[in-house]
Amino acid sequence: MEVAEEAVSTVFIGGLPADATPRELDNLCRFIPGFVNSKVDARKGKTLFARFDTPTRAYNAIAALNCQVFDRLCPGEPMRVVLARSNMKSDKPPSRAPSNEIQHSVTTYPPISSYPAGNNATNLGMPNSKATAGTGKRPRFQVDSAEVDTVACVGAAERGFDEATLHAFFMGLPGFVTFKANPRMGGGFAKFETASQAVQATAAGKQQGIPAEMAKSSMGAAPVVAPERQLLPPEPHPHLKRHRLTENPAQVDTVACVGAAERGYEEASLHSFFVDQPGFLHFKANPRMGGGFAKFETPALAAKAIMKAQEHGIPADIAKSSMGSNN
Repeated sequence: MEVAEEAVSTVFIGGLPADATPRELDNLCRFIPGFVNSKVDARKGKTLFARFDTPTRAYNAIAALNCQVFDRLCPGEPMRVVLARSNMKSDKPPSRAPSNEIQHSVTTYPPISSYPAGNNATNLGMPNSKATAGTGKRPRFQVDSAEVDTVACVGAAERGFDEATLHAFFMGLPGFVTFKANPRMGGGFAKFETASQAVQATAAGKQQGIPAEMAKSSMGAAPVVAPERQLLPPEPHPHLKRHRLTENPAQVDTVACVGAAERGYEEASLHSFFVDQPGFLHFKANPRMGGGFAKFETPALAAKAIMKAQEHGIPADIAKSSMGSNN
């Protein structure tokens, strides 16, 4: 019998100024809902780990802090906030460090080795060694990070989101312009009309368990994407046909359960519940979102299953798109 892995609710925060004190860093996340504890790591540049009580609140913290500057009176590089590789264990508040501790670190940019595994340095906006050799400074963005209108999805395929599903999800959000798949990064880029709409799309994606972050620059500006004529996937016709169907929620035949684990419903319990509902076809667990997806024969049967689930206290809603028949 497999032991369920602990859901990660700890975030990693980089891009912090070298002169930030442990006290300032501990209070950075203190008033974000669900904050439990934080830990400063100054061994390889100033970084911070912050744990929250649920994965959902961890994703909310990522949406709130990512790409924001730490000090608005002295803005530098924006913070880079991602989900950590595992949960921090300590529940004790950080101890007060000696007054000369802030002199310990001389590098303002954490090396790649200090980042959680699974995050591509380029997509996090980190410079390469050649660009920064001998300078200790991060190269300037081609565009202001506050004006970036593109969302990057890295590692979405590992969480069960294929290119067609990502395209369908972002297409249903306000201001969507186009989507460019990138199989090598296990996801792709979604461009929106405005930067604020891209930020909203990032938060919406995280709520559905999609690993979404603001891109380093807007789609269409080198070197992030290819020329505009290549923005659509190589085989657009089958995908586009499917996306038109998923624009109307009444035609989606899949139920999404987000946060069910927080209410005491394990994957086996969810599967047992949905398998007894009329028209059930398949269930796909998704530990990252604390639940999974259940596919039914028709959208009407999926809607009935949602009503039954909600009567039993199971968080259920219609998915952004229908689950593929071979998922």
